[in-house]
Amino acid sequence: ASEAAPLLFGTALHDALNRYFRKRFDNKEGKDETVGKEYLQDVYGWYLERHRHRFTQKELDNFMIYGKRILGQFYDRYAATWTEGIRYDLEYRVQDVHVDGVPIKGFIDRIDRMGNSIMVYDYKSGASDSISRKLKGPDASDDVGGHYWRQMVFYDLLLREDPRIKQGMTAGH
Repeated sequence: ASEAAPLLFGTALHDALNRYFRKRFDNKEGKDETVGKEYLQDVYGWYLERHRHRFTQKELDNFMIYGKRILGQFYDRYAATWTEGIRYDLEYRVQDVHVDGVPIKGFIDRIDRMGNSIMVYDYKSGASDSISRKLKGPDASDDVGGHYWRQMVFYDLLLREDPRIKQGMTAGH
């Protein structure tokens, strides 16, 4: 079994979502309102096929089935909320910003902007059993909060200091 297979799986999911959003909503590539769930699943499969040499046959088969299934479920659950009125910033990089003299930089999977609303999305492809613990903020038993919560706090800090946005996020997902 390949140690890189789970990482490639996550990368394939990210790539498929980015390709979908660019094709469907990006002005530079010409918006294509016909793309849907099948396109999302197809570009995911294309990515896996392109990297098939890095998987065992069983890994490839399993990730192909599983990835297409969860992308289909993701599409079915959220596609109705994706509209032309939202500006989608994909793979958003922040660099050359400073907080109290300390240089910071970061990478955000997706930012949805509508009016003054800034929604940050950080795609996760790992096991979902510990997500609620990782999203939990600080409390009496844990003074630093979960990893995903701290990550969202960092994204908020980045966006407040980023000269292109200059405001904190409304919510993180």
